[in-house]
Amino acid sequence: MDIDSNDLKKVNAAGKREGKPQRFERLAEKRVEGLKEAIRMLKNLSNKNNYSYTVDQVNQIMSAVDMYVDDLKRAFDSKNHGFDEVFKFKK
Repeated sequence: MDIDSNDLKKVNAAGKREGKPQRFERLAEKRVEGLKEAIRMLKNLSNKNNYSYTVDQVNQIMSAVDMYVDDLKRAFDSKNHGFDEVFKFKK
């Protein structure tokens, strides 16, 4: 009898068995919410009452975000996983 890898079940933190598609959806939803919060926090930096920044700094942030999103898209298009670089402003 052949076993479809999607049928393989693991026990999640709540003690329920779930397959790969269910685990993907659960984790993706949680991680996208985390991403949304991280973007909201970056957006807070745009408040000129609290922060001072240059156009170059903003461009560096936007370039980094674009690069990370492009890397994410590539990861889903292929087996290429690997952007481990930490963002730092260029001096």
